[in-house]
Amino acid sequence: MSYSQSKKLTDTEKKLQSLRAQLYGKDKDLTPTSPSKTNSFSFKSSPEEAAPGTKTTADTGYLRHDLLKILLLASLMIGAQVALYFSLKSNFIKF
Repeated sequence: MSYSQSKKLTDTEKKLQSLRAQLYGKDKDLTPTSPSKTNSFSFKSSPEEAAPGTKTTADTGYLRHDLLKILLLASLMIGAQVALYFSLKSNFIKF
């Protein structure tokens, strides 16, 4: 009868396995086969990131919308403060 003992994983290997499961999905076999396979990861950049000086376009519609709301609410609040100040100065409101 053959007995095979599985290798116990260290904490860092368990964390690495967990990160790989989150990144690549849980369906793949996550056990490392050899040390050369585990060190063969590389990050590939997109062509826009590789070329310096090129501009990347981003969806800034939400940013403009949020800034417009902030500007509108800030101007309304400042206007309300100015209106309260002048109404207090001209005795429309007695405090």
